[in-house]
Amino acid sequence: MHPTNRSKSSHYEAKIQEAIQSLKDGKFSSVRAAACHFKVSRDTLRRRMAGGNSRAQAREINQILSNAEEKTLVQWITRYTCAGSPMTPALLKELAELIQRQCVRRVSGNEAIVNTTPPIGHEWLYRFRNRHPTVQGIYARQMQNARFND
Repeated sequence: MHPTNRSKSSHYEAKIQEAIQSLKDGKFSSVRAAACHFKVSRDTLRRRMAGGNSRAQAREINQILSNAEEKTLVQWITRYTCAGSPMTPALLKELAELIQRQCVRRVSGNEAIVNTTPPIGHEWLYRFRNRHPTVQGIYARQMQNARFND
């Protein structure tokens, strides 16, 4: 997704959340009025009020790592770089594969299976970095520090 589209998407999601909160607080008497005020889709707002998922939540099942696993990976990266170690794409991929191997996902009932998601490829690294801007900053900071130390 292009950076401007991503920011538009997050801005739209914020407006949806505001509309939902306003409806819950009783500031609007109808979904239609809230949708008009916040300039969001009435159908989307109605679906979300009924417990529907956002796009990010709906797409999570297709991701190699879940949102929670990616959050864990970001925390690991942050701790690793705070300790002064450089973060490379190969190391990032290795950490992601470690999380992926350790993961056990529940299918249904009491039955559990080992994670069978596809292997982490080169393009996943770019998509991950685009989803997590703080990780992009880590790469840039390390390059800047390396230039400074030379």
